[in-house]
Amino acid sequence: MTKTNTKTTVARKSIVAGLACALAIVGAVSMGAPKPALANDGTPEAMGAYNQDAGHYEGEKVTIYPGTGGPVYAEWHQVGGRWAATFWTYNWTRVYAYPSSGGGWTFWVSDGGNSVQVVRTAEEGVGPQGTSSHWREVDGIARY
Repeated sequence: MTKTNTKTTVARKSIVAGLACALAIVGAVSMGAPKPALANDGTPEAMGAYNQDAGHYEGEKVTIYPGTGGPVYAEWHQVGGRWAATFWTYNWTRVYAYPSSGGGWTFWVSDGGNSVQVVRTAEEGVGPQGTSSHWREVDGIARY
Protein backbone atom coordinates (compact mmCIF):
# COMPACT_ATOMS: atom_id res chain seq x y z
CA MET A 1 0.00 0.00 0.00
CA THR A 2 2.85 2.38 0.71
CA LYS A 3 4.15 2.14 -2.86
CA THR A 4 0.70 2.90 -4.32
CA ASN A 5 0.24 5.90 -2.04
CA THR A 6 3.70 7.23 -2.90
CA LYS A 7 3.06 6.91 -6.64
CA THR A 8 -0.34 8.59 -6.27
CA THR A 9 1.15 11.44 -4.22
CA VAL A 10 3.95 12.02 -6.77
CA ALA A 11 1.43 11.97 -9.62
CA ARG A 12 -0.82 14.47 -7.83
CA LYS A 13 2.11 16.80 -7.14
CA SER A 14 3.09 16.69 -10.83
CA ILE A 15 -0.47 17.47 -11.93
CA VAL A 16 -0.79 20.33 -9.43
CA ALA A 17 2.58 21.78 -10.51
CA GLY A 18 1.56 21.54 -14.17
CA LEU A 19 -1.76 23.29 -13.49
CA ALA A 20 -0.01 26.05 -11.53
CA CYS A 21 2.38 26.66 -14.44
CA ALA A 22 -0.49 26.73 -16.93
CA LEU A 23 -2.44 29.20 -14.80
CA ALA A 24 0.62 31.45 -14.45
CA ILE A 25 1.11 31.49 -18.23
CA VAL A 26 -2.57 32.21 -18.90
CA GLY A 27 -2.54 34.98 -16.29
CA ALA A 28 0.56 36.58 -17.79
CA VAL A 29 -0.89 36.49 -21.30
CA SER A 30 -4.26 37.91 -20.22
CA MET A 31 -2.67 40.67 -18.11
CA GLY A 32 -0.53 41.75 -21.05
CA ALA A 33 -3.46 41.94 -23.47
CA PRO A 34 -4.68 45.48 -24.13
CA LYS A 35 -8.01 46.35 -22.55
CA PRO A 36 -10.38 49.08 -23.67
CA ALA A 37 -10.73 52.02 -21.31
CA LEU A 38 -14.04 51.85 -19.50
CA ALA A 39 -15.52 54.91 -17.88
CA ASN A 40 -14.65 54.77 -14.17
CA ASP A 41 -12.82 51.48 -14.47
CA GLY A 42 -10.26 52.80 -11.97
CA THR A 43 -7.28 52.35 -14.29
CA PRO A 44 -4.39 53.44 -12.05
CA GLU A 45 -2.25 54.67 -14.98
CA ALA A 46 -4.94 57.19 -15.93
CA MET A 47 -3.56 60.04 -13.88
CA GLY A 48 -2.75 62.74 -16.45
CA ALA A 49 -5.01 65.70 -17.11
CA TYR A 50 -5.51 67.28 -20.52
CA ASN A 51 -2.75 69.72 -21.41
CA GLN A 52 -3.52 71.95 -24.41
CA ASP A 53 0.18 72.43 -25.21
CA ALA A 54 1.35 68.85 -24.82
CA GLY A 55 1.49 66.35 -27.66
CA HIS A 56 -0.39 63.10 -27.28
CA TYR A 57 0.36 59.59 -28.35
CA GLU A 58 -1.95 56.79 -29.44
CA GLY A 59 -3.32 54.94 -26.40
CA GLU A 60 -2.03 57.48 -23.85
CA LYS A 61 -4.06 57.29 -20.62
CA VAL A 62 -5.96 60.39 -19.50
CA THR A 63 -8.44 61.23 -16.75
CA ILE A 64 -11.23 63.62 -17.69
CA TYR A 65 -14.02 65.18 -15.67
CA PRO A 66 -17.44 65.30 -17.38
CA GLY A 67 -19.04 67.67 -14.87
CA THR A 68 -21.42 65.10 -13.38
CA GLY A 69 -20.19 62.18 -11.34
CA GLY A 70 -16.61 61.16 -10.80
CA PRO A 71 -13.69 61.12 -13.20
CA VAL A 72 -13.70 59.14 -16.45
CA TYR A 73 -10.65 57.16 -17.46
CA ALA A 74 -9.95 57.31 -21.17
CA GLU A 75 -7.25 56.92 -23.82
CA TRP A 76 -6.12 59.39 -26.49
CA HIS A 77 -6.72 58.30 -30.09
CA GLN A 78 -6.59 60.10 -33.43
CA VAL A 79 -10.13 60.26 -34.80
CA GLY A 80 -10.61 61.93 -38.18
CA GLY A 81 -7.38 63.91 -37.78
CA ARG A 82 -8.28 65.19 -34.27
CA TRP A 83 -7.24 63.91 -30.89
CA ALA A 84 -10.12 62.48 -28.87
CA ALA A 85 -10.11 60.97 -25.41
CA THR A 86 -12.07 57.77 -25.97
CA PHE A 87 -13.64 55.28 -23.61
CA TRP A 88 -16.39 52.66 -23.57
CA THR A 89 -19.56 52.87 -21.51
CA TYR A 90 -20.70 49.77 -19.66
CA ASN A 91 -23.09 49.21 -22.58
CA TRP A 92 -20.05 48.96 -24.89
CA THR A 93 -20.78 52.25 -26.62
CA ARG A 94 -17.61 54.08 -27.58
CA VAL A 95 -17.60 57.71 -26.44
CA TYR A 96 -15.38 60.34 -28.07
CA ALA A 97 -14.52 63.25 -25.76
CA TYR A 98 -13.18 66.45 -27.31
CA PRO A 99 -11.81 69.38 -25.31
CA SER A 100 -14.10 72.38 -25.78
CA SER A 101 -12.68 75.84 -26.42
CA GLY A 102 -14.29 77.27 -23.27
CA GLY A 103 -12.88 74.55 -21.05
CA GLY A 104 -14.49 71.24 -20.27
CA TRP A 105 -15.42 68.55 -22.78
CA THR A 106 -18.00 67.62 -25.38
CA PHE A 107 -18.94 63.95 -25.69
CA TRP A 108 -20.09 62.17 -28.83
CA VAL A 109 -21.15 58.65 -29.82
CA SER A 110 -21.79 57.09 -33.19
CA ASP A 111 -25.32 55.70 -33.48
CA GLY A 112 -26.22 54.08 -36.77
CA GLY A 113 -23.64 56.19 -38.61
CA ASN A 114 -24.87 59.45 -37.05
CA SER A 115 -22.88 61.46 -34.51
CA VAL A 116 -24.93 62.05 -31.38
CA GLN A 117 -23.84 64.42 -28.61
CA VAL A 118 -24.23 62.90 -25.16
CA VAL A 119 -23.92 64.10 -21.58
CA ARG A 120 -23.37 62.32 -18.33
CA THR A 121 -26.40 62.54 -16.05
CA ALA A 122 -26.84 61.91 -12.35
CA GLU A 123 -29.74 59.50 -12.94
CA GLU A 124 -29.40 56.14 -14.60
CA GLY A 125 -31.39 54.71 -17.45
CA VAL A 126 -31.21 51.46 -19.40
CA GLY A 127 -28.87 51.50 -22.40
CA PRO A 128 -28.85 49.45 -25.61
CA GLN A 129 -27.30 46.35 -24.07
CA GLY A 130 -29.72 46.36 -21.13
CA THR A 131 -27.22 47.79 -18.66
CA SER A 132 -27.82 50.93 -16.61
CA SER A 133 -26.05 53.97 -18.00
CA HIS A 134 -25.53 57.58 -16.98
CA TRP A 135 -24.80 58.61 -20.60
CA ARG A 136 -27.81 60.17 -22.39
CA GLU A 137 -28.14 62.03 -25.66
CA VAL A 138 -28.24 65.83 -25.20
CA ASP A 139 -31.49 66.42 -27.11
CA GLY A 140 -33.32 63.19 -26.34
CA ILE A 141 -33.77 60.25 -24.05
CA ALA A 142 -31.63 57.53 -25.66
CA ARG A 143 -29.05 56.01 -23.32
CA TYR A 144 -25.62 54.82 -24.32
